[in-house]
Amino acid sequence: MYLDGLRGLLAIVVFNEHFLKVFYPLSSLWEIDHTSTASLADDLLVFSFLQLFIDGSFAVSGFFVLSGYLLTKASFESVYFSKFDLFERCVKRYLRLAVPVTVALIGVWCLHLLRMFSFEEFLSLNMSAIGPLYLPGNEPELIKLLAQGTLYSIFFVNPNFNPVIWTIAPEMWFGVIIFSLIFILRHIDAAPKVQVLLGLSSMGLLIALGKDFAFIGIPLGAFLYFTLKLTRDLHLNMGAIKVLLILICLGFLLYDVKGGSTHPLGILDTEFHRSMSTYVTSGLFWFFLLFLTIITPTIQLALNSPFLVLVGRYSFGFYLSHYLVLCSIGMSLHISIQNTWFTSSLIVGLFSFVTSLIIGAGMYRYVERPVLKLQFKRSFNSIKVDRPI
Repeated sequence: MYLDGLRGLLAIVVFNEHFLKVFYPLSSLWEIDHTSTASLADDLLVFSFLQLFIDGSFAVSGFFVLSGYLLTKASFESVYFSKFDLFERCVKRYLRLAVPVTVALIGVWCLHLLRMFSFEEFLSLNMSAIGPLYLPGNEPELIKLLAQGTLYSIFFVNPNFNPVIWTIAPEMWFGVIIFSLIFILRHIDAAPKVQVLLGLSSMGLLIALGKDFAFIGIPLGAFLYFTLKLTRDLHLNMGAIKVLLILICLGFLLYDVKGGSTHPLGILDTEFHRSMSTYVTSGLFWFFLLFLTIITPTIQLALNSPFLVLVGRYSFGFYLSHYLVLCSIGMSLHISIQNTWFTSSLIVGLFSFVTSLIIGAGMYRYVERPVLKLQFKRSFNSIKVDRPI
């Protein structure tokens, strides 16, 4: 339950960043760096701990670490893991990602047909930091969107028509890598601790190879699972580990916040946060933060908030749809509301959030759950693993 709450919190952070980029671009570090009109409140929002609640890269890194951890946990602790199970997991992983993404891209096509995107009019009235989903002459076509949703965005990094889906290809490929690794580990005739050590070594190698890429969080999450398992098997002192993790997280918090007094290695260092390094440091931060969360009941209790759990349950559909809602209904509504900028933005933000959550709930019930419940007929018997995991 608490991990659903964590998903919900991360989804809200991603929404916050995109909402502010549309309606309050000065919250973006890039805008602060190139304007002299930023107020003290703008600087405090960007160069303080508040930035973590509007930093999409920080949230995406958290999603990656959590995904790697849960994929590894589910695979390593499963009772059955035959060749058929490996095939089934890979196919279900593909469907789990491809079907919702395709549905979201069909949504882009529908919104385009209904002329719901108001980019030019909105951008002429507001100095928005958000870019249009497509340019004139590159309008969405249904066949191309279907190909993108079933192929290009799943196996290649292709964020056309929905920028948030760049994360899908790393999720697919690392899912296959993790399933394959666990299949090999589970069929090695070795003690469970040896399997865990081999898993640690394998994921450590992947982390070393991917240290400069945004998706490093996924192997970090898998590495976290094996680290936790080894820690518990060795009966290490969890109290001492908690203290150490708290200190490490505080260090990352000071380092990872964007500039200012909380970034002692580079005052107002905006260039650092434009690079891929922000995903790498955020991924490492989340490794320790998730470790701390898993072994600390107090944090779990806070994440068990019914609201966060609700958002977390519908987070994938919410994640896929919120950008489209902001750039269509949100922009149109903001143009039509005759009120102060603050009031208009607040109304549009709440409306867009609720609309995205409703769409997420619908996608969870009618798209995600049917895919998750798919069962493949076995043409041969699975091998039951009877040794302790």
